Amino acid sequence: YYHAPGEYPYIIMLGYDAYFYDENIKNQLWSRLLQIIGFAVFFILFLWIMRTRMIRPVLQLANDVREISQGKPYAPAHYSGSEEIEELSRQIGKISDYVAENKRIENELRNKMSMLKRDKETARIEKHNKLEFLEYVCQELRAPVNSVITRAQTMRDQLYGPIENRKYHQCAADIYQAGNTMQQNLNATVAELDHSLV
Repeated sequence: YYHAPGEYPYIIMLGYDAYFYDENIKNQLWSRLLQIIGFAVFFILFLWIMRTRMIRPVLQLANDVREISQGKPYAPAHYSGSEEIEELSRQIGKISDYVAENKRIENELRNKMSMLKRDKETARIEKHNKLEFLEYVCQELRAPVNSVITRAQTMRDQLYGPIENRKYHQCAADIYQAGNTMQQNLNATVAELDHSLV
């Protein structure tokens, strides 16, 4: 405040009322301090709500996704977040189901492929064994067929004397013809088997 006395108007006296200004400053400081405290409480409450309703569920969902990517089963938890968080949790559950089904199909396909390879190898070995057996049988049949052909030719040509009955002569010719046909078939079969076994 200031005071100008009447007898000396050109002199102005300045003064300071400490009590008045201290009370005024205290009132202003208290109102500002209460505003700051109220804003801080609001901000802390906002951060706490954000952490419990948004950040923590998102971190938990990220952890769930990491476990799904490592092949662990998804155990859905109840999230107390927003609708978006709950929907994201449901979609992650669907992705987990898809990954599990895909893994099951891959395992089933792998098992079927290994069974198919094993069956194919078994069939190949069995075919090879059958072909070897058939080749052996054909080789063994050659000697008796040659013997039959030789005897039939002897009878047909009547080397040891005439055959009285013409029917025997015709039978010998038929045996000779059938033996030659059988020998040709055996030779063709053996050649084909040799080609298959290679």
